[in-house]
Parts: sequence; C-alpha cells; structure tokens
Amino acid sequence: MIKKIQNYLLLHHPLIWNTRIIPMLLITTGLHLLFFGISYIVTDNHFDHYHYYSVISELGLLYFFSIVVGIILLISWLVFYNRNNGFKTFYPRKTSQLYLEWILIFIITTGIAFIPLSITKGYIVKWKKVATLSEAQEAHNILEKADILIPYKENCYKYRTNYHNPISIPEGTILNRNNIDFSLFTSHYLSQKGITVYDGYIGPSLFFYIDGYKYYDDYDNYNLKSKETSTSKLIKNWLKNGQKDSICAIMKNFKELQEKQNLKGGLTVEQWFARIYKPPFFPVNGSSVIVNYNIRGNQDYNYGRTYFYNNIDTNSILDSTIQNKSAYISSSEIKPYSSPYLPYDELHNGYSHILDVYNDYSDLKGITLFALSVSIAISFFVFSFRITKGKNWLTAFISTGVLLLLTALLAVVLNLCIDDRSMNALLILLLWVALFVALFIQILNKIEVKGSKGRSVIYINLFLWLIPCIIPLLYFSFSNLRENSDDEILTMFWLNIPIVIASMWYISSLIRKWKSIGDE
Repeated sequence: MIKKIQNYLLLHHPLIWNTRIIPMLLITTGLHLLFFGISYIVTDNHFDHYHYYSVISELGLLYFFSIVVGIILLISWLVFYNRNNGFKTFYPRKTSQLYLEWILIFIITTGIAFIPLSITKGYIVKWKKVATLSEAQEAHNILEKADILIPYKENCYKYRTNYHNPISIPEGTILNRNNIDFSLFTSHYLSQKGITVYDGYIGPSLFFYIDGYKYYDDYDNYNLKSKETSTSKLIKNWLKNGQKDSICAIMKNFKELQEKQNLKGGLTVEQWFARIYKPPFFPVNGSSVIVNYNIRGNQDYNYGRTYFYNNIDTNSILDSTIQNKSAYISSSEIKPYSSPYLPYDELHNGYSHILDVYNDYSDLKGITLFALSVSIAISFFVFSFRITKGKNWLTAFISTGVLLLLTALLAVVLNLCIDDRSMNALLILLLWVALFVALFIQILNKIEVKGSKGRSVIYINLFLWLIPCIIPLLYFSFSNLRENSDDEILTMFWLNIPIVIASMWYISSLIRKWKSIGDE
C-alpha cells in the first residue's frame, strides 16, 4: 500500500514525493504523541513542593533528549531528501514550485522543532487535571482567607507604631498581676491617684497581621499600608464581631482542600479553632503558633519544631499567662515548642502553580517562538543547499564564520577606541545590514548583466541566511539608543516570522532568475 502511494506521488506529485513530507509528518506526529505521553507520565502534580520551577527546569533532561532525537531525525531526512535534486541541473521551475518547496521544508523543520512543545503540553495537561480554572481560583480564595488564621511566626503579627491602634481592653476586664506581662499593654500613670491605667493590648495578635510579612520582614510603614488587603480586613472583622461560623467555614474549606490533595496535618477544625480563637486580643505566641509548611527530614507531618522565647504560653488575658521579651535573648533562653502543622504552603504553592498554568503562557509562548525561529533558520540553510552545490554551500558557511570572527574583533577594537557601547553596537548592527544590502545589489546586478555566476554562488547563500535576521538587525539598530521592553522585543520576533514567510515569494522569484545564469 505504501509503495503504491509512493509510486503515485512520484508520477503525479514529484515535489511531495521528493520532500518525503508524508512519511515525515507521520514520524513527527508519532514522536509528538510519544513525548507528550512521557511528559504527562513523569510530571509530578502532587502538592509536595515548596517551590515550583518552570517546566523547562522540571523536565530539562526530557527536553534535551527530544532535541537529540530531533537532530537525528533531521539528519536522516536530509540524507533521503538530497538524493534527488533536479533544480541543481535543470533550472526550469516555476516561482510557485520553488516557493512551495520551501514551504514544505519549513513544515517539516517546524514539525521537528516543535517536539519540545509537546513536552510542555503534556506537563500543562497533567497539571490542569488537578483542578479546573474556577476550582483553582476558589481554592486560592479560601487559602487567602485562611492565611491569617495560621500564625506561623510572631513577626507577621507584631504591633507596629504609626500603623496599628492598640486593642482596647473590654470594660470591666480585670488584669491579674500574677499572670500578665504588662509590657504588652499601653498605659498611662495617674499621679493624683497614684495608679497606672492600662489602655490597650499591643502584643502579637491576629489583629496586627500584615499581608506578605511572612516573606518580607523589612517593610517600612508606607509599604505596610499598601499590603493591607480586603481579605485580611474581612477576617479581622469576623474576629472582632465574633462571627465564629464564618471562621469555622473557612477552616472546614481548608481541611477539604487538604483531604482532596491527600495532605496530612496535625489539627482538626475544632483544635485549630480553639488554638487561635482567643478573644478579645487573639494573641499569637507559643500556644497558638501553627507550622504552615513541612520541612522534609526534620519533622513528621503532624508536628514541627518552632522556637519561642522563655516558655511563652499566652492565652486570653483573663485566665492565661502572657510573657514576652522585646530585647535580644541569648540562645540558652530560647526553648523549642512542638507546634501542630497545617499544609498551607503546599496547598497555596500548588494551586498558585495551577493558576499560573492556566493564565501564564510565557513558557508555551517562549518555546513556540524559539521553535519557529529555529525552524525558519534551518529551512533557509536546507533551501540554500538545494539551490547551490555542496562545495559552494560549505564555502559560504566558512565565510560566514570568518565574518562573525572579524565582527567580534572589530567590536573589541571599537570598545577600546570608543567609550560608548551603544554607538559601538549600532555600528556592528549596521555593518551587517550594509552587508545584506550589498549582497542584494550584487545579486540583482548579476541577474541584470547575465554573465557567469562567479562568486554569486557564495553570495546567494549568505543573502538567504541573512533574510530571517534582517528585521531583528534593523529593529535593534533603530532602537539601540533607547530602552526596549521584553514585550516589544518579543512582538518584533513574532512579526518577523510572517514577514519572512511572505517575502520568500519574491526571494523564490529572484532565485529562479539567478539560477538561469550560466555557471561559467
């Protein structure tokens, strides 16, 4: 069956037969499915990472292997493709035929270059299987609300002058001098009565929570204000108004996410609530702290080691001890506490990664753009080899290497002579633009004069290889003296691809005319 198809193509569609595009499409499709499947299988979408890297970092070895396979496939295809090349001997070919041949080459090289893209797609599909976009958004919303209710360290909940107001002491509350650290309260002295009046609580508290302070400890007051979110305000209002049902609902939702992802934790909802719900001050200390991530090898899934000062064991001011030291403390005074663990960071980082998979296409776009750029470059190298002899192609290749070396030497000399890197870069870029223009003029002149090809067999190769580069060269030349955004540069490279594809129609016509010139 395959032999009959090949014979039919040879007789009726020799260009399709000669490029081997049908078997190449079948082979590349199989490789795409294979690498997609491998990527899907090896991708770890369990919530057991403290940090998630890019897909390239996660599956770097698989990407490398796919590139090696692509190179082997490309070489194998070129061996068969270059066995028959009538254009080297018989130039009568229509412009449309030359253009179509380059398009077919481009399709094949794109199919090979896109193999790493299938790895990325397998990774993305595996992660999207964990949760839909709406489910991930809802989970992220739950975790954002639960964040304030998992006090990991005191520093996030400290009272800060010029930002917080002291927590008022309820009327009628009696402070027991024997079990209260009065340094945690603001006070003023009434000299007439000879007594000290305590006005408000300023010790670590859920009310003093600052968004993001778990990760950044050096915010100034301006940045602290900018970090206060509507979510943290909402939770603080629930605490202030005694909305226990709303708080418990968040805790239950958190535990459901934890169970859904098969993560362990050392607290039930009731234990969690009892640990942190201590009105009216909701203090944060050794008796309320909860470890929010698992350090493998140093703790089990139920308890972690958290260090606090001098046996701090703060409950409500009515029936518990409140002790704290603001001064520096020696290591001998620091005592470890076994603190229960809730997998907040695992859930937060996991669902944030899923949202990135849905919303951040930078990896996918970057690999796609890189693959297309490589594909176009290879297609021009292959096409130029088709229209000239191997010896001429190799001479042009070596000449290009020499030109690049001379350019590097010139850049060094310019940097030594002219103390302006922007101007030096501009001169180097314009030099290559000028080379492209000179080659183009030389080829047009050769077509007009209709003498022998001479050195134009080398010029035509250099000219073709510079075509995909000319727009980036022009862009960086004209924008060299100003700052360019990454988005603007990427847009330029994206626009370069369709422009090059369209320009190849004219280039095909130019090559056809050039080929009609005699070799000697």
